[in-house]
Amino acid sequence: PATPVPPFLVDARDFAKGARGAQAKALTDARSGTAWKAATPTETVLDLASSATFNVVMLREDIAQGQHVASFAVDAEIAGQWQEIAKGTTIGHRRLLRVEPVTSSRIRLRILASRGAFHLSAFALYQCAFPE
Repeated sequence: PATPVPPFLVDARDFAKGARGAQAKALTDARSGTAWKAATPTETVLDLASSATFNVVMLREDIAQGQHVASFAVDAEIAGQWQEIAKGTTIGHRRLLRVEPVTSSRIRLRILASRGAFHLSAFALYQCAFPE
């Protein structure tokens, strides 16, 4: 039998899947063996297949290569302008960031600082309903 979806999950589809951009395949292919490898500061833009509304951003470092990201920010292009929607310090094995609902077709991930070269292995966007 299928595993039931938790009641807070509205849309289990990863809106970043199929995105285009320089690092999109390494970040959205759901394979642990691929990663976006770089030094900081740097950024990448993901062009989503279509505009999507989401309120959770998921990031993952390839922990086998170490935890290196020290600070990052996520921006969404809204009405032609980049707006910061989330920021944080470490990412580690998995970082889930709850954000206000955002509708966009372009997302920018900025790695602001790291301890050496980082290996970011996953990026996903989800729409969830949270209990009050």
